[in-house]
Amino acid sequence: MNADERRDALVERGFTAGDWLIEPLGNRATHNGVAVQLEPKVMQVLVCMAEKPNRTVTKEAFMSKVWADTVVSDDVLARCISELRKTFGDDSRNPNYIETIRKTGYRLIAPVSLRDPVRAVAPVVQGTPVQRRSEASSISPPIVSLPYWVERRPAMLAGIVAVTTLLVVLGFALGRRGEAEVASQPPPRVLTFTSFLGEEKDPALSPDGDLVAFAWNGGEDSYDHIYVKQTSNEKPLLLTDADAQDSSPTWAPTGDRVAFIRETPEGSFGIYTSPHLGGGETLLYDLGPRRAHSIAWSPNTSVSQIAISLRQAAQGPYHLFLYSIDRDTLEQVTDPPDYSVGDLNPAFSPDGQRLAFARATVPEIQDVFVKTLVDGGPEPTPITEPTQITRDSTRIGGLDWSSDGGSLIVSSERGGASGLWRVPATGVEPEWISGAAEGKMIYSPTVARDGERLAYVEESANVNIWSTYRLRDVPEPLITSTRWDSHPDVTRGGERLAFVSRRTGSLEIWTGDSDGNNLTQVTESQGPRVSTPRWSPDGQTLAFVAWEGGSADIWVIGASGSGQRRLTDHPAEDTMPSWSRDGRFIYFASNRDETWQIYRHDLDRRVTTQVTQMGGFAAQEGPFGETLYLMRPDTTGIWSQPLPEPLPVDSVNLEQPQIASVSFRNPFRSAQDASAIPEPVDSLAVVDSTLVMPELLISEVGLTDRGNWLVTEQGIYFLQREEQEAVLYLYRFGGRPSRRLAKIRTLDSLPEDHGLTLDAEGRRIIYTRVDSREGDIFYIDRFR
Repeated sequence: MNADERRDALVERGFTAGDWLIEPLGNRATHNGVAVQLEPKVMQVLVCMAEKPNRTVTKEAFMSKVWADTVVSDDVLARCISELRKTFGDDSRNPNYIETIRKTGYRLIAPVSLRDPVRAVAPVVQGTPVQRRSEASSISPPIVSLPYWVERRPAMLAGIVAVTTLLVVLGFALGRRGEAEVASQPPPRVLTFTSFLGEEKDPALSPDGDLVAFAWNGGEDSYDHIYVKQTSNEKPLLLTDADAQDSSPTWAPTGDRVAFIRETPEGSFGIYTSPHLGGGETLLYDLGPRRAHSIAWSPNTSVSQIAISLRQAAQGPYHLFLYSIDRDTLEQVTDPPDYSVGDLNPAFSPDGQRLAFARATVPEIQDVFVKTLVDGGPEPTPITEPTQITRDSTRIGGLDWSSDGGSLIVSSERGGASGLWRVPATGVEPEWISGAAEGKMIYSPTVARDGERLAYVEESANVNIWSTYRLRDVPEPLITSTRWDSHPDVTRGGERLAFVSRRTGSLEIWTGDSDGNNLTQVTESQGPRVSTPRWSPDGQTLAFVAWEGGSADIWVIGASGSGQRRLTDHPAEDTMPSWSRDGRFIYFASNRDETWQIYRHDLDRRVTTQVTQMGGFAAQEGPFGETLYLMRPDTTGIWSQPLPEPLPVDSVNLEQPQIASVSFRNPFRSAQDASAIPEPVDSLAVVDSTLVMPELLISEVGLTDRGNWLVTEQGIYFLQREEQEAVLYLYRFGGRPSRRLAKIRTLDSLPEDHGLTLDAEGRRIIYTRVDSREGDIFYIDRFR
């Protein structure tokens, strides 16, 4: 059978790949009686690999066969591969179906067999639910093969065929009846609810679903205000117009008022309300300097309460509070760990008795929790500890309850891509609803109380890397694409640049010349989030952070992409790596003792030592290796403390205490070099000495800029956010006053904690900048 004949047979007869039955003519894959509809291009990619099982299909071959008449980028192929892996439940780090061949292509490693002709004509005995992968998917049952004993006993086949024929007729009639019933129901309508200039945020559907309140800056570079728009009217109604930032609108259960958060230019917060038709604002509760993140109004009309995600101090986690409007009281209802970001995006269940929220350890690690509120009189009294509903440990963009209170609608990056998921309140496996468009993210789902309508935001951000010379204040683009580019770092000599990019579909580390040319992808994680690449002093190795299995660990990889190795292996979060001046150690922050501290990893002995006792969130070694400069999680500023001497070899106990080992696959390990990489040995030696008190050096730096400062021989370069500007300063060693060097950009274009670096001479500043951000609200009618 030549290549063309094999392809025709694969398409016409179908084939098996591992445990899956593949039917190319129906764009369908079936496993254990459940069929999944695939997009046509995704199926064509699978057939290309099935033509040559266990052989590499190059990217060029895919392009010539699947996209012969279309010019597309490699990320389209990567998306198809990602969709196949989701369907098969395959792991790109330890694949059973599709293996990535670095910088070349892909190959299908699961066993492939053409379907038996008898099986190919086997009748449909009964219908099976179909999981749709696209709106164009048809509803049709899979072909079910005859039992094995029928195939092995030809003499019995004639009698069975007669019985089977009757079953086919009945099954076909029942199947057609079921299809007719499904077809009689109108499909959900996805409408573009807003398409204004700028970014529409925080949508909230009114209880009856006829109105949407949202935050928007009116298409201008100014404050966000609250608007209300009818589903049948193009023009929104402006509710607020103060010189302040308004956010997080939420509806009163009666549907006649909207509450929202207001932040003044002076940094004061308050909860306000406005009639839904306009007519003046009312201050409900003055929070003062306590920062509010998000709010939700209880649907229980007998209690009149608002849940507030609130930070009590300048630093520390967000807690959830219940504000009782009638009694004017504020009661704390959750107590997240001190080392965490805290509890965000509260949402009341339809009966007002439960409160769902996202608990964030760090912004990239979040899960859904539910707190039960039991009615004990005129006010609900919070009892019990929250119940964890998800264990995905990924970024969550918002949540709301279904109308029956049985599940939650969650926007999540579960599986590596942004999408909407239905999460049963019992905590069983979530159900995928829909994904974001290519290059976009889904945020802030909101459900009407009648359950018929769903709204959400689909956002795209053009984030690039820019540079400016500190004496000119004239920025120039350095690394740009239509995707996310951030976290720059330059070698000590200034020749090479490393950064994080989503240009191939997943966040990966790239390198290039410091002028932005000769870019090369270094990692191929294809799923796990990576961040914060940092060059070794000799410019040969990169340390970085990767999230896998719900925790962050420190990794190293050669500048060419070889020799990747995980340095830490712990269920806590290990982040913000930095190198010692001699390249012997890597410092990092970790919450492994339920407080954020700075640790030092010895690369030669593979031993990790705790070096702070009063807290640390990011750290860099001084120019002479005697001082550690750090930021602390409980306060602002950059601090300094003496560094302890490295422990002698014979004083390190490799047995006690040990850090608990977590067994999961290496996301950066390729088949070629897997056996050459040693497993990590992450032993902990705790410094046992007198308490070392750090000294405050620079008070103006907040934790939002924990990645935007740099220690050099000249001093410490740092960002200070002044009103609507971010300004670069140099703190000069020796007690001399700090120097103002350059204005970076307005605050709305400077993201938090995405990295700032300088060239060898300290003249050129390289930083991350948000060039544009667009967000539109989408509206689904007849949502169930």
